[in-house]
Amino acid sequence: MENQEQRKARFTIVKEPEPLFPSARAQLDMETPEQKKAAAKKSKAIDAYLREEGKKFDPANHLNVLLLGPGDAGKSTVLKQLIMQNGGYAQKDREDMAELIQRQVYTAAIKLIRLEKAVNYFPIASTIMAAGYVPTDDDILQSRRKTENISETVLEMDGKFWHFVDVAGQKDKRSRWTAYMEKNVSGVLYVFSCSSYNQVLEEQHDLNRIVDALQLYQSIITNPLLKLRSVIILFNKFDLLDDKLRQYQIRDYLKDYPSVQEKGQYIKWLMEQFQKPSLQHKVDSFIFKTTATDKQLMNKVIASVRFRI
Repeated sequence: MENQEQRKARFTIVKEPEPLFPSARAQLDMETPEQKKAAAKKSKAIDAYLREEGKKFDPANHLNVLLLGPGDAGKSTVLKQLIMQNGGYAQKDREDMAELIQRQVYTAAIKLIRLEKAVNYFPIASTIMAAGYVPTDDDILQSRRKTENISETVLEMDGKFWHFVDVAGQKDKRSRWTAYMEKNVSGVLYVFSCSSYNQVLEEQHDLNRIVDALQLYQSIITNPLLKLRSVIILFNKFDLLDDKLRQYQIRDYLKDYPSVQEKGQYIKWLMEQFQKPSLQHKVDSFIFKTTATDKQLMNKVIASVRFRI
């Protein structure tokens, strides 16, 4: 049997080894004041970054805005203005647009040559057709591409993420809107051409464009999926109205128009046609006369839009 001395010998006290690396506290004590200041600044930056990243996942920081209206109304041009006011187009995006604009200029030049009206157009065309051409903001605003599909653009404004959904407005494309109406919609920008009273739909030649715009508006504000309390209405292409009024009698195209051939009276009547269903269905309507290619005018309109949504 083991005696007491033998049992003691079996146990030895192992001394804990010194740490290979100093503790966080010890390391902090070793830092110079400049290092501590730099570390605190870096920590604050990380915290700020995490807060900003957290906003992206907070539903309260996301607004869904639908750009609705008939085809050829200028909805995509309104969206371009929104992009230009919030960082603008990157160089790569401009380069991608160059080919589209050059094709459009080439097509327009051929038409003008056939009409013998191209003399003053050549200096502009030669600039755009030159190698290395990069579109300006005005070039982008003036370019036209028919919207065939639905696109979503996210812009950060006023500390929130605005999701703008641009839709194709042709009658056969409107059924696609439903999927976006089922989302939590924060607001609707309804865009139509107020100068199109003498035109019919491309897809339905017996339907006047103004009549269609009014019918479409009413169907939107009564849609149970949207549950709208307010709508912003843009009477777009206002700049074309004077020339139209000189050439085409309103009553030849809109039989219900009761007033005289005058811009102010026509706009007043048109506003009433939109306000009647709005009042009936208790939807606030805010109307703006716009020219979507006019940057200065659209700056004011967009400021109002941001305030009201």
